[in-house]
Amino acid sequence: MKNKKVIFGVIVLAVVSSTVLFFNNAKAEPIQDFELVPIESQDIVSKIYVNGVVKSQNERKINYNGTGVVKEIKVSLGDNVKKGDVLAVLDSDQLEYTIETDQIQLSIEKEQLKQIQLEGNRSLNEALKSAQLTFDDASKAFNRNEALFGAKAISKLDFEKSKTEYEQAKSSYETAQKILVIRLMVRAY
Repeated sequence: MKNKKVIFGVIVLAVVSSTVLFFNNAKAEPIQDFELVPIESQDIVSKIYVNGVVKSQNERKINYNGTGVVKEIKVSLGDNVKKGDVLAVLDSDQLEYTIETDQIQLSIEKEQLKQIQLEGNRSLNEALKSAQLTFDDASKAFNRNEALFGAKAISKLDFEKSKTEYEQAKSSYETAQKILVIRLMVRAY
């Protein structure tokens, strides 16, 4: 218990000593690092030298993705331009030739497309006729096998086989009809 009183007394003494030293140093005279001069009017000049590039916020880069020869440039470096201004004129001889050859090529390809469509319609008609014949044959075979199966003259496996062939032929025929109708509708537009 005596030890605790001694330790408490030492702590109190340290706190009081620190406080007294702190306040004594705070009252000390501050050091002055300035010089008093009379007030007078004058310009304050400050210069900074740096290297750099000044860029406009309105600067735009333009590109031309086509081909051709520039015949004339209508603007100079530093000119102000706005949307719609003509910047350069291309030599139109090459462009006119390109347009003419492209139009000829387009005419040829349109004619080829017509031929393909005619052949395609013939092929679709032939495919529809073939699917109809296959469906008619499968329908007859199914009806015959249905009667034979009812009379127990064929096995269930043979009957199921003819039924599957009938359903496949029917589906193919219906699909061929739909494709032909769609092709005719597309051609109409």
